[in-house]
Amino acid sequence: MNFSVMLRWLIFLISLGFSLPVIAQPITSSSNATGTTVNQSGKQFDIGGGALSGDAKNLFHDFDRFGLNQGQIANFLSQPNIENILGRVSGGETSFINGLLQITGGNSNLYLLNPTGIIFGENARLNIAGDFTATTATGIKFEDNWFSAFGENDYVNLVGEPTQFLFDLDNPQNIINQGNLTVTEGQSLNLFAGSIRNAGTLQARSGQINIQRSPTKMSFNCLRTVLF
Repeated sequence: MNFSVMLRWLIFLISLGFSLPVIAQPITSSSNATGTTVNQSGKQFDIGGGALSGDAKNLFHDFDRFGLNQGQIANFLSQPNIENILGRVSGGETSFINGLLQITGGNSNLYLLNPTGIIFGENARLNIAGDFTATTATGIKFEDNWFSAFGENDYVNLVGEPTQFLFDLDNPQNIINQGNLTVTEGQSLNLFAGSIRNAGTLQARSGQINIQRSPTKMSFNCLRTVLF
């Protein structure tokens, strides 16, 4: 991305209320109770640790900052028993992702939660076997408990499958995509935010693309239909 294009994006993003800087920031774990580790080797960030739910099916990560430059890889370490990996970004900065998101070691679904906003640059790509969900929600419900974007969570009791998304801010933040977000055949690609602007590619062969806008406070159940 050249300087003039970047400058136009900066002006545009400021007008939308995104938290700057929007230049991709490194991935850093939070000091909260998940025990998330981030180990960098060259351009790859291996993300391990995390907090498991009581049924060992959900793995939770907490990041202070989460972003990727072109050519960088965020590699989530999984296991065959882990069905869902959920990462929240709690440091208050927009995530600018201009590299590859991938999972190794399992076929887990990946959820990225940042209520401050998510931007996928033109080099953003996915390499995951399961579903991918990006959201600016403030919470994701599991049975009778919530995985909150803020504060402490009772990770042991966040069992089962995600059932609901909560937007508990007056003006939920946005998702912008310029990249090529493609999930494997038969899987779902989900974008849930205050608004969604797509100038790139969204692809889910024989699967589903679910887009839900939440411009005001609301909650909704996990979707199984295509919304535009």
